[in-house]
Amino acid sequence: MKKYIFTLATLLLLALSSVKAQDVTITSMPVTAEPGQVVTVDIKVENWTDIVSAQWSMHWDDEVLAYEGITNWALPGVSEIRFGTPPTTGDNTLTFAWDDETLVGVSLEDNSTLFSIQFTAVGSSGSSTTLMFDGMPTAIEVLNPNLSELDVEFNVGDVIIDPGTAVQTIQTNEFALHANSPNPFKTETNIIFDLHQKSATTLAVYSVTGRLIFEKTYDLNSGAQSITLNNSIFPAAGNYVYRLTTEGATAARKLTLVD
Repeated sequence: MKKYIFTLATLLLLALSSVKAQDVTITSMPVTAEPGQVVTVDIKVENWTDIVSAQWSMHWDDEVLAYEGITNWALPGVSEIRFGTPPTTGDNTLTFAWDDETLVGVSLEDNSTLFSIQFTAVGSSGSSTTLMFDGMPTAIEVLNPNLSELDVEFNVGDVIIDPGTAVQTIQTNEFALHANSPNPFKTETNIIFDLHQKSATTLAVYSVTGRLIFEKTYDLNSGAQSITLNNSIFPAAGNYVYRLTTEGATAARKLTLVD
């Protein structure tokens, strides 16, 4: 009987040890801003359970966003001294490094805001930038109470400078993005642009809250282009932002679906 209990306990321990801990998920939330507006980008977390140490770096396009400050930190012992910020780190870099002095670990509910970054939207209408995570100059590391390094999944969000519904063409070094036609529309609208050279081109559509609702990449030759969007991809009538991206350029505009 003792042998049976020992064997059962051993199998249970082996089974538990084989269960992989869930990745810690860290997300920079998408935002749409008007030119000159001060905006807040929340950094959200999931599976933040018994974390004793965390660090990483973040980057953005400083021609689109100008750093203003850090707010809303949720972890004990966090203050501005835990961050490396512009201009010390350069105009487009923020670093974060924190540890729990008790070594017990801190847990946060899913979708909690770890901290928020404030920017001024300095880019022109239609410009955008992705708030990226990486390990330069501060390496990516998240530890549990055993000081074991956890896997981290980063989700990146875009900050889009409100492109409005103006009819003027947005010029980039790789394409010219015209106003979609018709706009507003009921059944379908055409995304119209001119490519300066052959390019893989991605068209993405977002809600005004930044939720991605459509994305597709096309291999296109140089010259005039038109991509048709059907109303079936949209969850409801309202305003949306569409973004065109090639290898070296990106631009965005607003479209409106009506009932």
